[in-house]
Amino acid sequence: MRSGDRVLVWVPADSLRRDTLIVEGNGFIALPRVGRINASHIPSSELADSIRGRYRHVLRLEDVLVVPLRRVSVLGEVRMPGIYYLGLASTLRDAVALAQGVTDIGNPCCMTVVRASSRLRVPACQTRPNTELELASGDAIIVDREAWFKRNVFSVISGTAILISTIIALKR
Repeated sequence: MRSGDRVLVWVPADSLRRDTLIVEGNGFIALPRVGRINASHIPSSELADSIRGRYRHVLRLEDVLVVPLRRVSVLGEVRMPGIYYLGLASTLRDAVALAQGVTDIGNPCCMTVVRASSRLRVPACQTRPNTELELASGDAIIVDREAWFKRNVFSVISGTAILISTIIALKR
């Protein structure tokens, strides 16, 4: 877990105890009634068990739902660009779906993932298996535009036809 990520903590027995906690800049999470826990040194897959263990000592309940959420930016040609918080099992397609999908001029088949100053182009992401690219905290997903020619193919064809007809008419 990195700074800015979130963790959803919910105690079903207490309907009022539902918190989305933010991972602080130093990697700590302030858990109500339990104290602070250093999330930067705990793997994301083990964080839920660590937090549940802390709450068992205080609340004496087995039923505490803990969902680590990764912070991912979705940018480019999507309907609602912004920062989204996704579960650990979420995929590239899930992130784009949270951003309300690709716009009319966006290319749903070609995206770029920016991770720690490196850029990874993901072609044919619609047909790739979901498990092929795992998202990480802080990733930025950029949905590319369709090529200009592909978006304007009918305009190009009709413009070419008008140009050819004009040349033929002038030669007569």
